[in-house]
Amino acid sequence: MTRPNSTPTLSNIEFSDQRFAAGHESSPKNDISWSLLRLLPSSLEPSKVVSVVLRGGRFGSWETPIEQREVGFVLMAVDANGNEKHVKNFLSSQLSVSAIKQECGEIAKALSATLIDTTINFNLEARD
Repeated sequence: MTRPNSTPTLSNIEFSDQRFAAGHESSPKNDISWSLLRLLPSSLEPSKVVSVVLRGGRFGSWETPIEQREVGFVLMAVDANGNEKHVKNFLSSQLSVSAIKQECGEIAKALSATLIDTTINFNLEARD
């Protein structure tokens, strides 16, 4: 029997929970940078990228007249030697320009690289 007015005690059982093992740090699998890096081309070596360049362009087949090609953007990764590798194409019909630029900024951050936006004077409505 228990005594009246007694305080129940808990046993001193040691346990560990892997969710808290890292302290305040987030798991790399939950980090947006990790998920972005997984989606990049396998030929791209993130540790060698020093900058990413966003350019405007037109997309279509060789048979399509240039004025009928779809307007969009291309993101290229640049290494320390100045070599470029394709990262991703964006079509302005699928995403807003601000969403495209935001995603490019997130990719640059994930790569610890500088984003160079060359689209300042790129006219989405212009026809060549």
